[in-house]
Amino acid sequence: MINIRQKNYKAQQIYSKQTLEPSWIFADVLLLLMLMYNAQLQNLSFISIVELQLHSLILLIIWLICEFDLINICFVRKWKMEARILSKPYRESKARLAALGKQTTENSQTYAFSNDLQNALT
Repeated sequence: MINIRQKNYKAQQIYSKQTLEPSWIFADVLLLLMLMYNAQLQNLSFISIVELQLHSLILLIIWLICEFDLINICFVRKWKMEARILSKPYRESKARLAALGKQTTENSQTYAFSNDLQNALT
């Protein structure tokens, strides 16, 4: 069975290139599948296989997050794009609200003027 340390060392070698190309991620997933297959060959229980997979996957995820600050690298572009998409309707509605407020102010001033005029005439 492949040793977890060897797997982690291989993952460090792969990800030390500062790239997260799909081929590297695929290689790591393939390594996890090999771990599972080896565990099945050794007649480990299903729970042991799942624990082995989860343990390896959790270690890999924690290492990737710490090593590459994945939250910033992978999601900032997406968040910026979503923020831009979401802010456009907000800006438009803000402009509409400002126009509506201006119109309401003008209407209330006109109403107040007409009330003053009506009071002056009576």
